[in-house]
Amino acid sequence: MITVVAYVLVLFTKTSLYIIVLLISISLALIPPLMLAKVSKILPSPLLGRAFGIVEIVDNTLSIVSNALFGWMFQVTGSYVLGIHVLFMLSLLGCIIFLFLLVSRSVDRYYRDDSNYNIGVV
Repeated sequence: MITVVAYVLVLFTKTSLYIIVLLISISLALIPPLMLAKVSKILPSPLLGRAFGIVEIVDNTLSIVSNALFGWMFQVTGSYVLGIHVLFMLSLLGCIIFLFLLVSRSVDRYYRDDSNYNIGVV
């Protein structure tokens, strides 16, 4: 969510770049540890080495591809605006997916809870 706010500030306002860089830095510092902790909570311990290896391979591969892609977009357009728009849309998509998963999980918990099935008092 912090990343979306930072991209909205850079695209649609005249906010100081120091504040925007601070927000992006905070999000870059907080997201990876949380995601890696989530991997260790989801999978059993015998699969953790393989899972962390896959996460690192995908992360580093996408870092290389995204740098080349954004460099190409800058070369074609001569501006960083298209790249910022792409990052904003990806961040917004991530927030939407997160909220969808959060809501579906809470709905799933509600229907799994036996106390919510009030058939009637005997």
